[in-house]
Amino acid sequence: MAKTDICQTVLDQLPEGVCYIGRDLTISYWNRTAEQLTGFARADVVGRRCADNLLACTGREDESLCEGDCPLMATLEDGRSREATTFVRCKDGHRVPVMIHVAAVRDGSNGGDITGVIQTFTENSRRAAIGDRFDAAGDSMLLDPVTCLPNRRYLEDELSVRLAEFDKFGRPFGVLFLGLDGLKRVRTEHGAEVGDEIVRAVAGTIVHSSRPMDALGRWSSTELFGIVRNVGRSGLKKAAERLRILVKKTELSGQGTTIKIGASIGGAVARRGDTVESLLQRADRMLSECHAGGTNRVRIEGR
Repeated sequence: MAKTDICQTVLDQLPEGVCYIGRDLTISYWNRTAEQLTGFARADVVGRRCADNLLACTGREDESLCEGDCPLMATLEDGRSREATTFVRCKDGHRVPVMIHVAAVRDGSNGGDITGVIQTFTENSRRAAIGDRFDAAGDSMLLDPVTCLPNRRYLEDELSVRLAEFDKFGRPFGVLFLGLDGLKRVRTEHGAEVGDEIVRAVAGTIVHSSRPMDALGRWSSTELFGIVRNVGRSGLKKAAERLRILVKKTELSGQGTTIKIGASIGGAVARRGDTVESLLQRADRMLSECHAGGTNRVRIEGR
């Protein structure tokens, strides 16, 4: 086996995604784990320039790394290794949080000219797969069949638990209704199957980006629902804005068409004396006010 073949085999066995990017920003290597993590095959990536923004890397506040503080470009300039947390867009449209490590590659011995960078990345989701929370035989009725997220029945039970904790221990939390703006239009123009695909992409994006303590699921055909723990109004609003941006950034591409939807989000923080019904009614009222004022908006009860 040739030396290059051995190197390829070894790199393909690594648990991290690995890519090599030259000084001209052209991607010339993409290992198997990178394929599995992003859905992009080598043929999709090799020969493309990083500046093509194929992965649409964004930071924690959804700023584009290609247009701002890009660790890759910084390492090409000064040769220092860097780590960063970013979100990458997968081929199916959803976004995944990853931890990247960038190291300079030099020509010859130490001190030689920088010829490019090796970038490794691993999925940085702190949330276990939703399916692991359910027993396949007994609890499949608690999963939405399209997204594999918890369904309304599960979310209502979870909400009852959170309210009981709040009454007993005072642990704050809030709830969010996410109305998927434009979904009905997508179904009308492109069919129900494409509508399901964009919902799955959105679900994949938000579940990979959520905290382990929170619960996110599908409430109805056009609504998702979230239970966000340990937050007051400002924290709930921040979480809602983040979800709104993630949904807006999610897209499906194919056959020359890009499909996007948005999210109008209404929320409320639990109060003493709340029931499941009263808390849901207040959050739903906030969503209705969002829809009355337009689309792609957030409204949280209170000031």
